[in-house]
Amino acid sequence: LSAFKDDYKQGYLISLKTLIEADIFDTELEQAKELLTCKYKLAAAVIAGIVLETSLRSLCDKANIPHGKLTKMNDDLTKAGVYNKFQQKRRQHLLKLTLKGM
Repeated sequence: LSAFKDDYKQGYLISLKTLIEADIFDTELEQAKELLTCKYKLAAAVIAGIVLETSLRSLCDKANIPHGKLTKMNDDLTKAGVYNKFQQKRRQHLLKLTLKGM
């Protein structure tokens, strides 16, 4: 959620599509949090992973970066200046968590 807040502050959430995606992501992340609270770690990780992958693909589309492996898209977005190294590391950490099933 804080990543989405940062994206909003930096102007990445300007199109209607992006605003709708953000609202859906928020709902999905709330579901993931609830699943995690109920000890359904794998289900929570799957939902969070889908949200993360979808947001990476959307950012790549906006920056005209081709889709690929999640880590490559994350690296390419940083190289293109879409976000900084700190944000890249945070997303990399989230990718690892979701791939391991939290």
